[in-house]
Amino acid sequence: MSFVILNKSDYFSCGLREIIHEAETKDSKITVTPDIEHLEGVMKKNTAKITFISEWSTKTQQERDSINKLITAHPGTLFIIFFKVPPCVFEEYIYIRSNVIVMAKNISLQTLKNLIACYKARNSSTRAGEFCIDKTLLSFTRRESEILHMWMAQRSSEEISHQANITVKTVLAHKNNLKKKSKSKRANVLFQIVNIANSIMPWQVNA
Repeated sequence: MSFVILNKSDYFSCGLREIIHEAETKDSKITVTPDIEHLEGVMKKNTAKITFISEWSTKTQQERDSINKLITAHPGTLFIIFFKVPPCVFEEYIYIRSNVIVMAKNISLQTLKNLIACYKARNSSTRAGEFCIDKTLLSFTRRESEILHMWMAQRSSEEISHQANITVKTVLAHKNNLKKKSKSKRANVLFQIVNIANSIMPWQVNA
């Protein structure tokens, strides 16, 4: 199975290599690329099955646009985007698109093994649940999206309550639902995930 790691840090790449070897096999083909241009070349020659992208927050808009094009052009490749998050405030990973996962850097070896096994079994009768993988896509209702927009604009619960014409208790309930759906326990983690998702794809809004 082939993997690509987009990352400028040798320390991170080495650590991820070891995790991949443990999760997969020592024979796994792993290519480390330091920039988008090289990644594009690798993807053209031999489409990777799983591509790891480190530190989304440090990427320029041009780099993000290029990655977005690759994600669209290679729907059969699983893209895993890492972001920094403190322990115990995020449930390791979340799908924001059928082939895109946002993942904490402190993900457990077992979870990564399950994700790889789930990807390998995608064309078989094996179900994601057999690997304990939650493939639910991140999405919010229209009302939740409205609340989220105001929340990210630093509006207080009272201000949101007034503008949305709902009680503060209802606002707080929406906030809890937003964090729960994003598998995060803090607002800043939720915001990071939403910003990554917004830069990759049209937002998922349920009626």
